[in-house]
Amino acid sequence: MALLTGVYFIIELGIGIYTGSIAVLSDSFHTFSAVGGVLLALAAGRIAMRPADLSKTFGYKRAEVIGALLNGIFLLAMAGIVFYWNSCAFKCLWSYRLYLC
Repeated sequence: MALLTGVYFIIELGIGIYTGSIAVLSDSFHTFSAVGGVLLALAAGRIAMRPADLSKTFGYKRAEVIGALLNGIFLLAMAGIVFYWNSCAFKCLWSYRLYLC
């Protein structure tokens, strides 16, 4: 399922770049964040299930918290990129494509 959604992300990203639509580009990043968040949560959950050892006496339970932190940082970065694209679009309203600005 993640592979299918990843292909959908690539197609939507290509269409967003071709048309210069910030709405389509932001929706493609939303799709990517959903897939990335689920895959990151699965990986963090698998790491958190590891038992404690001599060096990690409390185990790997904090892996889920670090996974959530990474997901939040990624979402903030995507929001910053979309905000930057919108500011570029407001600078040159005559252009219908992002790369002309």
